[in-house]
Amino acid sequence: VEMGMSLCPVDANNTSTTAYDDEINKSSKEVMSPSPLIGVICVSPTHQKEGIGTKLLNKCEEVARDIWKEEFICVDVEPNNTPALSLFEMGGYVESLHGEGGVLMRNTTILRRRRAEIKPHYLLRKRIRDDDDGCDPNDR
Repeated sequence: VEMGMSLCPVDANNTSTTAYDDEINKSSKEVMSPSPLIGVICVSPTHQKEGIGTKLLNKCEEVARDIWKEEFICVDVEPNNTPALSLFEMGGYVESLHGEGGVLMRNTTILRRRRAEIKPHYLLRKRIRDDDDGCDPNDR
């Protein structure tokens, strides 16, 4: 698992987290804010469908919520990574939308075989803390 804080634009009017790396969005009126971002969750193919990915995801959310005191957590996912998209969808992650209602994507630099590649990724997010009481919204 790889998780850290990443600067993502946050719309000050509706607190929806959005992120862009390309030139088109440099003129955005959104404010940059650090947000917890899960970069990688990797489970060996021989051990997938055993709940390991879900447990890793839950631990990342716990750290972001209980230790970092964050309200949202985000994840970058390659659009063709169906197993990861399924895991995050089952975990309650939703697609971030841009102003025109389309799915928000951002370019992410990844390393494959020691070569850096820039690939488009969906930005998904999940609310992990209620505004009112600071509790885990899944505990209700």
